[in-house]
Amino acid sequence: MNKYGQMDIFDFLPNPVYNPIFDFLSSYGTGFVGGRERIAKYWNEPHNKKERANFLKSEYGVGGFSAWGFMQKEPNKVYSGSTLGGKISIGYTDQDLNRVDMIITFEQLADSVSEMISAGIFPHVK
Repeated sequence: MNKYGQMDIFDFLPNPVYNPIFDFLSSYGTGFVGGRERIAKYWNEPHNKKERANFLKSEYGVGGFSAWGFMQKEPNKVYSGSTLGGKISIGYTDQDLNRVDMIITFEQLADSVSEMISAGIFPHVK
């Protein structure tokens, strides 16, 4: 649960371990209306990993967000993301409120989507 007493998506995992990629996907989606639904629909169709990665690259487009200066820092929280240069940059705080920056590929993002869908925790997947 978060500090407001609300359940967190990670509360449903058997051994909750913070995963900033999951947080990025579940908290911010693609940044476009209906993005999560389009991803879920695409994953229900037969596609290989490369096709899924290319779909995500197209769905996310080029851009980003940052809330470092506007949000109260919380542990294990994504505060920035960018899809510039064909990779995804995710900035988050660790359990000690230190800023951590990571870069992942769209292939890694596709793996995370598959993992979240398999676990039944990707938003809007029925």
